Amino acid sequence: MKRVSFKGVIIGGILDVVLSNLAAVPMLIYAAIRLESWKLPSAQQAPALMDAMTHDTSLLVTGMVAGSLCSVIGGYVAARIARREPLLNGALSAWLCLPLGVYAMFAGSDALPLWVHLLLLPMSPVLGAVGGLVWLRFNPSAVGDQTTAATAS
Repeated sequence: MKRVSFKGVIIGGILDVVLSNLAAVPMLIYAAIRLESWKLPSAQQAPALMDAMTHDTSLLVTGMVAGSLCSVIGGYVAARIARREPLLNGALSAWLCLPLGVYAMFAGSDALPLWVHLLLLPMSPVLGAVGGLVWLRFNPSAVGDQTTAATAS
Protein backbone atom coordinates (compact mmCIF):
# COMPACT_ATOMS: atom_id res chain seq x y z
CA MET A 1 0.00 0.00 0.00
CA LYS A 2 3.02 2.30 -0.12
CA ARG A 3 2.03 3.04 -3.69
CA VAL A 4 -1.12 4.91 -2.63
CA SER A 5 -1.01 8.22 -0.82
CA PHE A 6 -4.25 8.33 1.15
CA LYS A 7 -3.65 11.99 1.98
CA GLY A 8 -3.16 12.87 -1.70
CA VAL A 9 -6.13 10.81 -2.86
CA ILE A 10 -8.48 12.24 -0.23
CA ILE A 11 -7.42 15.86 -0.78
CA GLY A 12 -7.49 15.46 -4.58
CA GLY A 13 -10.99 13.94 -4.46
CA ILE A 14 -12.40 16.62 -2.22
CA LEU A 15 -10.77 19.35 -4.30
CA ASP A 16 -12.30 17.87 -7.47
CA VAL A 17 -15.84 18.00 -6.06
CA VAL A 18 -15.45 21.44 -4.45
CA LEU A 19 -13.99 22.97 -7.62
CA SER A 20 -16.70 21.37 -9.75
CA ASN A 21 -19.39 22.92 -7.58
CA LEU A 22 -17.66 26.29 -7.60
CA ALA A 23 -17.36 26.13 -11.39
CA ALA A 24 -21.13 25.63 -11.62
CA VAL A 25 -21.88 28.91 -9.85
CA PRO A 26 -21.11 31.25 -12.79
CA MET A 27 -23.11 29.00 -15.10
CA LEU A 28 -26.08 29.11 -12.72
CA ILE A 29 -25.82 32.90 -12.55
CA TYR A 30 -25.72 33.09 -16.35
CA ALA A 31 -28.74 30.79 -16.64
CA ALA A 32 -30.64 32.80 -14.02
CA ILE A 33 -29.98 36.05 -15.85
CA ARG A 34 -30.85 34.59 -19.23
CA LEU A 35 -34.07 33.04 -17.93
CA GLU A 36 -34.88 36.03 -15.76
CA SER A 37 -35.64 33.46 -13.09
CA TRP A 38 -36.40 36.14 -10.50
CA LYS A 39 -39.64 36.79 -12.39
CA LEU A 40 -40.77 33.20 -11.82
CA PRO A 41 -42.60 32.08 -8.69
CA SER A 42 -40.04 30.91 -6.12
CA ALA A 43 -41.19 27.29 -6.38
CA GLN A 44 -40.39 27.28 -10.12
CA GLN A 45 -36.99 28.98 -9.98
CA ALA A 46 -34.80 26.00 -9.03
CA PRO A 47 -36.48 23.56 -11.46
CA ALA A 48 -36.17 26.12 -14.28
CA LEU A 49 -32.45 26.57 -13.58
CA MET A 50 -31.84 22.82 -13.42
CA ASP A 51 -33.74 22.37 -16.67
CA ALA A 52 -31.60 25.06 -18.32
CA MET A 53 -28.37 23.51 -17.00
CA THR A 54 -29.23 20.08 -18.37
CA HIS A 55 -31.16 20.82 -21.56
CA ASP A 56 -29.28 23.84 -22.89
CA THR A 57 -26.49 22.26 -24.91
CA SER A 58 -24.04 25.12 -24.40
CA LEU A 59 -24.48 25.03 -20.61
CA LEU A 60 -24.34 21.23 -20.51
CA VAL A 61 -21.13 21.08 -22.54
CA THR A 62 -19.58 23.94 -20.57
CA GLY A 63 -20.43 22.17 -17.33
CA MET A 64 -18.97 18.89 -18.56
CA VAL A 65 -15.76 20.59 -19.69
CA ALA A 66 -15.45 22.50 -16.41
CA GLY A 67 -16.08 19.34 -14.38
CA SER A 68 -13.52 17.46 -16.48
CA LEU A 69 -10.91 20.13 -15.86
CA CYS A 70 -11.67 19.95 -12.14
CA SER A 71 -11.09 16.18 -12.23
CA VAL A 72 -7.74 16.72 -13.95
CA ILE A 73 -6.81 19.27 -11.28
CA GLY A 74 -7.85 16.86 -8.52
CA GLY A 75 -5.69 14.14 -10.07
CA TYR A 76 -2.77 16.54 -10.42
CA VAL A 77 -3.00 17.53 -6.77
CA ALA A 78 -3.25 13.89 -5.66
CA ALA A 79 -0.15 13.02 -7.69
CA ARG A 80 1.74 16.07 -6.44
CA ILE A 81 1.02 15.24 -2.82
CA ALA A 82 1.81 11.55 -3.36
CA ARG A 83 5.03 12.17 -5.31
CA ARG A 84 4.84 8.54 -6.42
CA GLU A 85 2.66 6.47 -8.74
CA PRO A 86 1.09 9.60 -10.25
CA LEU A 87 -1.32 7.78 -12.56
CA LEU A 88 -2.61 5.52 -9.79
CA ASN A 89 -3.00 8.29 -7.22
CA GLY A 90 -4.51 10.60 -9.85
CA ALA A 91 -7.06 7.97 -10.87
CA LEU A 92 -7.93 7.20 -7.25
CA SER A 93 -8.71 10.89 -6.67
CA ALA A 94 -12.07 10.12 -8.33
CA TRP A 95 -13.12 8.29 -5.13
CA LEU A 96 -15.72 10.93 -4.28
CA CYS A 97 -17.01 11.59 -7.80
CA LEU A 98 -17.89 7.96 -8.40
CA PRO A 99 -20.33 7.44 -5.52
CA LEU A 100 -21.84 10.89 -6.08
CA GLY A 101 -22.32 10.02 -9.76
CA VAL A 102 -23.91 6.66 -8.93
CA TYR A 103 -26.19 8.35 -6.41
CA ALA A 104 -27.23 10.99 -8.97
CA MET A 105 -27.89 8.28 -11.54
CA PHE A 106 -30.17 6.26 -9.25
CA ALA A 107 -31.73 9.10 -7.24
CA GLY A 108 -34.65 9.25 -9.62
CA SER A 109 -33.72 12.66 -10.95
CA ASP A 110 -34.10 13.13 -14.68
CA ALA A 111 -31.56 15.95 -14.62
CA LEU A 112 -29.18 14.18 -17.00
CA PRO A 113 -29.84 11.42 -19.48
CA LEU A 114 -28.57 7.97 -18.51
CA TRP A 115 -25.99 7.98 -21.33
CA VAL A 116 -24.33 11.07 -19.82
CA HIS A 117 -24.02 9.36 -16.44
CA LEU A 118 -22.66 6.22 -18.08
CA LEU A 119 -20.10 8.31 -19.96
CA LEU A 120 -19.01 10.39 -16.99
CA LEU A 121 -18.60 7.58 -14.44
CA PRO A 122 -15.63 5.88 -16.13
CA MET A 123 -14.26 9.24 -17.25
CA SER A 124 -13.70 10.42 -13.66
CA PRO A 125 -10.75 8.11 -12.88
CA VAL A 126 -9.41 8.53 -16.43
CA LEU A 127 -9.38 12.31 -16.05
CA GLY A 128 -7.79 11.99 -12.61
CA ALA A 129 -5.06 9.84 -14.17
CA VAL A 130 -4.59 12.54 -16.82
CA GLY A 131 -3.95 14.96 -13.96
CA GLY A 132 -1.34 12.54 -12.62
CA LEU A 133 0.17 12.38 -16.10
CA VAL A 134 0.36 16.18 -16.20
CA TRP A 135 2.20 16.16 -12.87
CA LEU A 136 4.55 13.48 -14.20
CA ARG A 137 5.17 15.53 -17.34
CA PHE A 138 6.47 18.42 -15.24
CA ASN A 139 8.35 16.13 -12.83
CA PRO A 140 9.91 13.40 -14.99
CA SER A 141 12.74 12.77 -12.53
CA ALA A 142 10.25 11.73 -9.83
CA VAL A 143 9.79 8.27 -11.37
CA GLY A 144 13.54 7.79 -11.83
CA ASP A 145 14.15 8.73 -8.18
CA GLN A 146 11.64 6.09 -7.04
CA THR A 147 13.22 3.39 -9.19
CA THR A 148 16.68 4.23 -7.90
CA ALA A 149 15.48 4.21 -4.29
CA ALA A 150 13.69 0.88 -4.78
CA THR A 151 16.73 -0.84 -6.27
CA ALA A 152 19.04 0.57 -3.60
CA SER A 153 17.03 -0.96 -0.76
